[in-house]
Amino acid sequence: MGSYFYRVSNNLIRSRAPNIKRICVNYLIGEVRGVGGRGIISLQYLINECGFSQHRGGGRINSVFRQIMCEMIDNGTLTLDERYKFPPYHLSDAIVYTVNPEKFDIVDNFTKLTDNEFNAIIRNNSNQNKESLMALYLYIKSFYHQSVDGNRPIGFYQSLDTMREHIGLSRYTAIRLLNELMDKKLLFKHYVGSRQYLKGSKEIQENVPNIYVPNLGQSQNEIKETYQSTVDIMKDIYGVSKFLPFMSNSKEI
Repeated sequence: MGSYFYRVSNNLIRSRAPNIKRICVNYLIGEVRGVGGRGIISLQYLINECGFSQHRGGGRINSVFRQIMCEMIDNGTLTLDERYKFPPYHLSDAIVYTVNPEKFDIVDNFTKLTDNEFNAIIRNNSNQNKESLMALYLYIKSFYHQSVDGNRPIGFYQSLDTMREHIGLSRYTAIRLLNELMDKKLLFKHYVGSRQYLKGSKEIQENVPNIYVPNLGQSQNEIKETYQSTVDIMKDIYGVSKFLPFMSNSKEI
């Protein structure tokens, strides 16, 4: 399992169209931060580690990362060493900084982004939709609650439409990205089933949302407990004592 993680604010994760490049820059700054909060980084390193290629001159991707760093310096999140200036003349020039922990380190209402997750989704991934993949993964993980102090664990059980509309994805893309996260062993999926209800005088049967649980090294018993406790919550939400079998010939909700 990974040893380094960055605490991402849930407010940032759950904002409409979350800024994934900013989250990745924060992750990388924290990753190379040393004793006393000091670190050395370059724009070229940030761009390349996030899976992009820098461009000569004032290319758009260069400007995006330059602006992210500039804002962090201007708002006091980073203090630039007095021997250096920003922006640097070359993308490969060193940026020596000190992190202000009061502004940089999130202490509550956060989701951990681990090195294993960052590497699988961003650093070692050639998928052009990697930012959407990270946005989707963090959104799901931010609603997962592990068993703490006697509380039962809770998985993610929002509808497919809710999660995709929040991030700004088509239904097809959301399903494809969910499958990729499962292929990468980052997510577990549980088919809950279906329900029947009356719409006017017509009886409708439809699937209910699936449950997704991030793979954090839990045992099979822990995963099953998460599924069961989440299903119990969903029974209360839908007002049923049990769910009917999942309808494979009907769309996932």
